Amino acid sequence: MKQKSKFQGFTLIELLVVIAIIAILGGLLLPAVSKVRQKGYETKARTEVKALEAALKQFLAEYGRFPLDNSQPDRTYGIPNSGNADLMRVLRANPSGPNAGHALNPRRISFIEINDDSVDGNGNFIDPWNNQYVVAVDTRFDGNVSFDNSTAVGTLTGRNVAVFSRGPRGLIGGTNAVNYITSWKSN
Repeated sequence: MKQKSKFQGFTLIELLVVIAIIAILGGLLLPAVSKVRQKGYETKARTEVKALEAALKQFLAEYGRFPLDNSQPDRTYGIPNSGNADLMRVLRANPSGPNAGHALNPRRISFIEINDDSVDGNGNFIDPWNNQYVVAVDTRFDGNVSFDNSTAVGTLTGRNVAVFSRGPRGLIGGTNAVNYITSWKSN
């Protein structure tokens, strides 16, 4: 007569069935997790465009001018060939670049606090998809802010500052404007 062992383990088939069930459940859960992450990125971008716009308005109220030059025409930052790093140095009271020695922010006020993971290697303020935030300021002080033509936004009336993220696709201009996460309308 054969003795039964006190410990009965799982058979290989049982283990494979359990692993297969876990894999199927994980596969079903992955798209849901991805969707939640995407919504979190969108929320973060929406918060940051509003914060950046508020920082620029606070700077204008404090100094009566925008952080960098007040040249004609309106300035757009964060587009190809025009990063937003210098703008961020002034807003963050970082004494480098055009703000060396706090030349453009002499009161050394930090108008915006951002995490280091939201700044690229060049000092540009980037969105959750690693694209620069695009900022336009009304340097003509005519009550309208005009974005560079490459953005496909045009002119916004009744504003002196506007900010957008390119959104999850990261593309700028043309029909991509529908994907922007903007400071001037709810998305």
